[in-house]
Amino acid sequence: TDGNTGDVRVAISNDRGRSWRTKTLGLTTRGADGSHDAGVSVAADASGVLVSWVASGSGTVKSRGSLLAGARWTATRSAGTGADAGTATSATIVDGHGGIGWVDGDTLRWSWTYGARLITAEHWTTGELLVDYLPGNYRRFESVAVNMRSKTRIGMAYQVCRVTCNKDDAAYRSDIFWQESPGWSPNLVFGETGSALRSARPSAIWASPSLRVLAATVVDPDTGKERVRVRLGIGLP
Repeated sequence: TDGNTGDVRVAISNDRGRSWRTKTLGLTTRGADGSHDAGVSVAADASGVLVSWVASGSGTVKSRGSLLAGARWTATRSAGTGADAGTATSATIVDGHGGIGWVDGDTLRWSWTYGARLITAEHWTTGELLVDYLPGNYRRFESVAVNMRSKTRIGMAYQVCRVTCNKDDAAYRSDIFWQESPGWSPNLVFGETGSALRSARPSAIWASPSLRVLAATVVDPDTGKERVRVRLGIGLP
């Protein structure tokens, strides 16, 4: 995101990073104090690229995709509304099939291309409920990372707060869960009962049918130190 203008841009390289070209894909009006923040997410695989962002202060989520290495892009499509202030979208693509996740208060929402490829999909689903309940005594969803293994299987890592959701409060805690569709229960990946550590900003890759890779920033509020932790999930669904 260009903080001054609100332009949403993507940089593309076709020579292993030796040179880059940029393209403006959209615009956001979301932000505060004269600075814009679109909560941009980009996903890519051998089939194409998908970019998602929050386009307005009301939380409208939009996207554009390309199956031609960024040479041509789809028109801008609306995926849904309600993205929380200060949160980012999460884009995923597999074999040309796209999906986007975002936080909407006490729910996680999901939009995808009905199983069609990006170029042929006339429209996306709009803000379907992905998860509409909080595990245990948690209070609110704070961020999400979605990853499609196939057009019918979705994995998600999400951050939830407990005790309080005020990050300035010393009692604030946050943990990260992994959950798969269809129908799997939440699995606590980063977080320990009684621990003061704060786990945030998950990233997830469903690398193969039997391997999931989750990473997160873990903060010790007593020392201010931040660490990146990685965990592997091994096994078939």
